[in-house]
Amino acid sequence: RHFEDPKVRGAMAVNFWRPVAPMRGPVRKTPLAVCDPRSVRREHIVPTSVKWDELPHHKMLSLAHDDGQRWYYYPDMTVDEVLVFKSFEYFKDQGGPRLNSCFHTAFEVPSAPPNC
Repeated sequence: RHFEDPKVRGAMAVNFWRPVAPMRGPVRKTPLAVCDPRSVRREHIVPTSVKWDELPHHKMLSLAHDDGQRWYYYPDMTVDEVLVFKSFEYFKDQGGPRLNSCFHTAFEVPSAPPNC
């Protein structure tokens, strides 16, 4: 309902990600990766619906793999470090569809030692 207010120009979601206690060491097995939005092609974006526990379905966007995507990850992050990135942005006057999402995921590093 606030988005409909004429004074509101748009919306943005900012994500703060960090490992949390009780971790004792850096994240090595499943670090966070972010995709450069400039490397995403619209035809690889897949609308999805996710359901967690008793919560209602949540609509979101997923990303199909493409070799042209540029992914970056932060190895060995500790509980003292925080990664801040813009997850989504939409302005009412942006003049048509434009990708303003930073796709992100954790992934498994095959060479990582177990339990870390």
